[in-house]
Amino acid sequence: MKIGRRMVSGFAILMILCTLIGILGIFQINTLNTNITNISQKFLPAVENSREVKYHGDNMLHLVKDYIESKDYALLGEYLESSEELDEHLSNLESLLPEYANELSSVRDDYETIDAIITDANIGIFDVLNATMEKIHYIHGIVPDLEKGIENLINWAVNSSGKLNATMMLYWRDVEEHFMHEYVMMGTGKEAGWGEGREDFTEAVDNFNSLQVTLANDANLTTPIINNELSLHTSHYTTLGEVMDNFDDIWTNDLLTETYYSDLYNTLENLVIDLDIRVDSAVSNAKASVSSAYIITIIVLAIAISLGVVVAVPTVRGIVRITKNMESVLKTGSEVSVNVSNMATELAASSNEVNAAAEEIASTTQEVSQNTTSQVESLVAITKMANEIDSHSRDVMTSTNDINKIMDIITGISEQTNLLALNASIEAGRAGEHGRGFAVVADEVRKLAEESKNAVFETGDKVSVITERIKTSVDLIGAIAEDIETVTAAGEENSRAMEGISASSEQQTASMEEISSTANKLGTLAEELKLELEKSDGNGKANGNGKKSEETQRLGFGKKSKSLTLLKTIRKNDTPEET
Repeated sequence: MKIGRRMVSGFAILMILCTLIGILGIFQINTLNTNITNISQKFLPAVENSREVKYHGDNMLHLVKDYIESKDYALLGEYLESSEELDEHLSNLESLLPEYANELSSVRDDYETIDAIITDANIGIFDVLNATMEKIHYIHGIVPDLEKGIENLINWAVNSSGKLNATMMLYWRDVEEHFMHEYVMMGTGKEAGWGEGREDFTEAVDNFNSLQVTLANDANLTTPIINNELSLHTSHYTTLGEVMDNFDDIWTNDLLTETYYSDLYNTLENLVIDLDIRVDSAVSNAKASVSSAYIITIIVLAIAISLGVVVAVPTVRGIVRITKNMESVLKTGSEVSVNVSNMATELAASSNEVNAAAEEIASTTQEVSQNTTSQVESLVAITKMANEIDSHSRDVMTSTNDINKIMDIITGISEQTNLLALNASIEAGRAGEHGRGFAVVADEVRKLAEESKNAVFETGDKVSVITERIKTSVDLIGAIAEDIETVTAAGEENSRAMEGISASSEQQTASMEEISSTANKLGTLAEELKLELEKSDGNGKANGNGKKSEETQRLGFGKKSKSLTLLKTIRKNDTPEET
C-alpha cells in the first residue's frame, strides 16, 4: 500500500508539473503570437503606408513644379491620381495606428492644405497658372495693334525729336514684354526674391510713360491723339502686371507647399522612427518569450526528473523485496506453469469446429472438382464446334470469291453484248427501212445487257456484304475460341487446386482428432492447478527462515501435489522416450 501511495503521489506531482508547463507554454505562445501579429499586421504595413505617403507627397510637388515649368495642364490628371493614392495610404495609417491620432491628424491637415493650395478653383496653382497663360496669349494677341498705334505716332510726328521719342516708346514696349517673359519663363522673380525682375519691368514702364508725356510737345501730336493710339498700352501694362502678380502668387504658394510638405515629411519620419523602436521592442519581446519558455521548460523538466527519481527509488526497492519473497513460490510452480502453457498453446490452435469445417470443405471441394471437370469437358466440346464453324465459314468465303469471279465474267459478257447491240443498231441504220426491225431487236438486246450488268452489280454488292459479315463472324468465333481455351485452362487449374484442398482437409481432420485428445488431458490438469492456486494467499510476503518450512507446508509445496503427479503422468504417456 505504501508503494501504491508513493506512485500515486509521484504521478500526481508529475501531472501538476506537466499542467504548469502547458499553462506557461500557452502564455508564452500567446505573448509570442501577439508580438508577431503586431509586427506583421500592424507595424510593417504602417511603415509601408508611411513610405507610400511620403512618395506620393513628393511626387505631387514634383508634378506641380513640372507644371510650372512646362505649363502642361494635362499634368493635373497625374497629380490627382497621386493625391488619391496619398489619401488612401494615409487612411490606412489612421486605421492601423489609432494611438498616433494626433500625429496623423497633423499629417492630414498638411496634406489637405497642400492639396487646396494646388487645386483650389480660385487660388490653386493649376487654375491660376492656367488663367495666367490665357492672359499671356491675350497679350500676344494685342501686340500687333499696339505696335501699329506707336508706328502711327512715328509717322505723324513733325519734328525729329517726336519721331525719336515715339521710336523709343516702341523700344520700351518691347522691353516691358521682354522683362515679363524673363520674369515668367526664366524664374527671375523667384530666383531674385521678387525684387530685381519687378524693378526692371517698372523702370521700362516709367520710361514709356515719360516718353508719352514728352511726345505731347510735338506740334502735330495732340494729347487726344496720343491717348487714342496708346489706349491699348494701358490694358497691356495692366495685364503684364497681373501676369507677374499671378506668378508671384504661384511661386509663393509653391514655397508654401514645400514648407507644409516638410512638416508632413518630418512628422512621418518621427512616426517611422517610433515604429522602428516598437518593432525592435516587439522582436526583443518575442525572443525573450522564446528564451524564457526554453528556460522554464528545462527547469520544470529537471524538477520532474528529480522527483521521478525520488519516487522511483523507494518504489523499485519495495518491488525488489516483493520479488525476492515471491521467488520461492514462483520457483516451485514454474514447472507446472511451463507444461500448462505448452498444452494451452496446443489447445488454442485446435477446435472441434475446425474438424467439422474441414470435413465440410472436403465434401464441397469434391463437388466443385466434379463440376469443374464437367465444365471443362463442355468447354472442350464447344471449342471443337467453334473450330468446325470457323472451317465452314472459311469455305463459304472461298465460295463467295468464286461467285465474284463468275459475276465478273457475266459483267464482261454483258458489256460485249451491249457493244454488239450498238454495232447492230448502227448496221440497221445503214440498211434503212429494211433494217428497222433488226434495230428494234438490237435495242432490246442492249437494254437486256444493261439490266444484266446492273443485276450483276447489285448481286456483287450483296455478296460483298455477306462476305464481310461472314468474315466478322469468323473473327468473333476465333475470339470466342481463344476465351474458351483460357477458361478451360483455368478450369483445369481449379480442378487440380480442389484436389489439393481435399487432401489437405483430410490431413487437417486427422490433426484435429489428435488435438482433441490433448485438450481433454489439459482440462484435467488445469482443474488441479486451479485447486493448488486457491490454497495460496498470493501476498508474496516471507515469514523468515524460522517460518519457511511451515509456510511451505501450508501452501502445499512440502509434498508433491496431485497436479504435479498428474502432469508427469501425462508427459509420460505423451513422450515415452523421455522416461
